[in-house]
Amino acid sequence: MKFQVSLFGDFSLLTPTEDNIKKCIEGFFSSGLLPGNLQELNLQTNKMEPRLALQSMRNGLSVNILLNRIDFVATPLPGSPSASLTMEVFFDEVRKIAEQLRKTFEITYKRMGVVCDKFLQEMSEDQLQQLRKVFIKEAFDVIPDASIVEWSVRNVALIAFADPVNQEVNAIYNLSKVHVQLNDASGNREFDTLLLNIDINIPTEKRIANLSAEFIDTFLTKTLEIQGNINKGIGEVIQRANN
Repeated sequence: MKFQVSLFGDFSLLTPTEDNIKKCIEGFFSSGLLPGNLQELNLQTNKMEPRLALQSMRNGLSVNILLNRIDFVATPLPGSPSASLTMEVFFDEVRKIAEQLRKTFEITYKRMGVVCDKFLQEMSEDQLQQLRKVFIKEAFDVIPDASIVEWSVRNVALIAFADPVNQEVNAIYNLSKVHVQLNDASGNREFDTLLLNIDINIPTEKRIANLSAEFIDTFLTKTLEIQGNINKGIGEVIQRANN
């Protein structure tokens, strides 16, 4: 449903000036990226400020260059330009664009994180209730005779990443019951399911002097592995609950 990679640092000078837009056209047009702008609320001044953005003409990937972060975002929903975009291809695009941004604007990356949102398969109310009993003990139902309409469960783990990351990284997953309205080739669909949110990030108190291209590559590669393990584990829990 959504892929996002965020790189953190000081990008306050990357506003949509004539010179910066010219640099974007020269550096990114051949890759199918067009420059644009967006608005961001500066919490220090409490004012909306113009920020620089890039949009892919090929796969719908967006690059939003904000004051203290750069968000690479794709929403591979049916019928969208990103519909066929896999996470592996998305990460490859991020690697290339992040490095080109570094060279074009001489910027430094201090921290990073990856977020993925994914709808699981359509589920009946009985299936969802059964899964809730697996993830949340009935002892937590402290309102007598209440019908539970929404629920979620969140887990945070620390995982050691090898060199060149060489530190513990937050690996967070959150499961929430949701009602989905989706347009695809078969028309408009509505169904109940679980939304799986996976967030893998360097803790906010950890800042590196300069994330190298090798650092970013290693982080994204390890993230793919962790996300695969979480998806597999959730799938196995669902299968056992349905049997």
